[in-house]
Amino acid sequence: MAENSRCYSIVKMTDGVKQDVEASIVVEYSLSVRVNGVEMAVLSCSPTDVEYLAVGFARSQGFIDRKSDIKDIVIGEASVDILTNSETAVSPGMMVTSSNGRSSRLLNAPKMKCESSLTVRSVDVYRLMESFEEYSRNFVKTGGVHSAALCESDRMVLFNEDIGRHNAIDKVFGRCLLEERNVEELLLVTSGRVSSDIMMKAAIRRVPVVISRNSPTDLGVEIADKTGITLLGFVRGNNMNAYTHAWRVV
Repeated sequence: MAENSRCYSIVKMTDGVKQDVEASIVVEYSLSVRVNGVEMAVLSCSPTDVEYLAVGFARSQGFIDRKSDIKDIVIGEASVDILTNSETAVSPGMMVTSSNGRSSRLLNAPKMKCESSLTVRSVDVYRLMESFEEYSRNFVKTGGVHSAALCESDRMVLFNEDIGRHNAIDKVFGRCLLEERNVEELLLVTSGRVSSDIMMKAAIRRVPVVISRNSPTDLGVEIADKTGITLLGFVRGNNMNAYTHAWRVV
């Protein structure tokens, strides 16, 4: 099994005093994501759960919608190739990144609107964030990863970590797609800034609530508002900001 961190000998300096210590450093891995043999992206990521990452990424980019769209998944030494059942037209010129500026085009799709009537208690939001931070073991160990989780109001359902905040989210969504889990009544918790592309990942799955300990961007807020998603940021201790659709917090 691939490791998310490696141990290095470093020199720690405190108040001018040098000390030889061992430090855990996060591993960076380059993954080629392919659809029907055509490379769509090369992602800098953590080397674990790459199948989930590739599937989540392919769903985020619109190459697949559901598990039945996938004929096979071929995992290579540094690649994942998703073979689809349909005649998905792909070419090298379509190569994208995890932050590729597709938001404005996808945002026009009517299916993006979240109609969930789900509500969540503020105390449960605080508890979820506390549990989320305690579960981020690789962050505690290295300080170099982002985390994402899909949760019910009182428990964490799925959790993953990666050096990239986009990747961590694609991993949890990719696993849900392969396990055919319905995410439309779950909450997405992320450790990172909520930008437009992060919100788009939530919007195309119609996740009703996005929670972060950090801030959103203005486009992230606009997308959350337009798609009917409750966006909660700066969730720390017993404080948070509700940027959109605060009626879901009771």
